Amino acid sequence: MMLSTPSSSSVFPDFPGEWTTGETASSYYGNPDLCGAVDAVYINNHPWFDNQSVDTAGEYVLGHIEAVAAFCSEHGHNKSVKTSETGWPWKGDDNGPAVASPQNQASAVGKIRDAAGDASIIFSAYNELWKDGSLNGGVEQNWGVLGNAPSDQ
Repeated sequence: MMLSTPSSSSVFPDFPGEWTTGETASSYYGNPDLCGAVDAVYINNHPWFDNQSVDTAGEYVLGHIEAVAAFCSEHGHNKSVKTSETGWPWKGDDNGPAVASPQNQASAVGKIRDAAGDASIIFSAYNELWKDGSLNGGVEQNWGVLGNAPSDQ
């Protein structure tokens, strides 16, 4: 179903929770009506994928939250913006200044927590071994801040 109405409550009137979607910031920039189609604005916000260094990870995440909030406001939708998915891989190829390592993961997550922790969900608790490990520089499986799930060991 395409969202074609100004409010999600008219699409799913019996749904008691908030209606949202996890999109990249550019998805909102390319479709400002999306700001009005959701009850809550959530973005996927990964500094590693955008060639950011560990040192800028927190500022990067906060900057995207603020930029999407300003964009939605400019289009008549004053909503808070949160990051539904952010973090740093602990293993994989370098992506410019974005270097995946256990130490960098800990540092980046700390910087994200300090800058935007009250508006961010860290991805992911456990490694996702079901994902294709050959994609995106080998990082897809390696975002788990707690390592492998107990069931995977």
